[in-house]
Amino acid sequence: MNPVLQRSPIFFLTLLAAACGTKVDYSPTNTPPRPMVARAPEQVEVFNASKPTKAFVEVAVLEAQQSSVYSVDNTNAIMTKLRKEAGDRGCDALIVNGQNNAVVGSTYDGNGSTDTLKGYRATCVVYR
Repeated sequence: MNPVLQRSPIFFLTLLAAACGTKVDYSPTNTPPRPMVARAPEQVEVFNASKPTKAFVEVAVLEAQQSSVYSVDNTNAIMTKLRKEAGDRGCDALIVNGQNNAVVGSTYDGNGSTDTLKGYRATCVVYR
């Protein structure tokens, strides 16, 4: 059998696995008031309906979104990955600003469809 065809199932499984997750983008905005040190995700405080009472500086925007229509990540998984990225970057807390959904569409042979990729946008903060 052709070596390329023998590897095809592995290639397609790898491609499918890559398409089934969540992508998180980190965009710096302001200079942190002190060096940022990585921390465990559980140590990153998350605020949805309020802001921290401690003085803070907004240092980055994080945007998390399902990688493709084949993603199996639900809201909990997306938020977990957002929090992990925040911890890896050294954020003290995240202020969730809302959804970051995207509607994507495709057509094939004259038929079209749309799907919504779930996502969230948050602000990375560092306490003073």
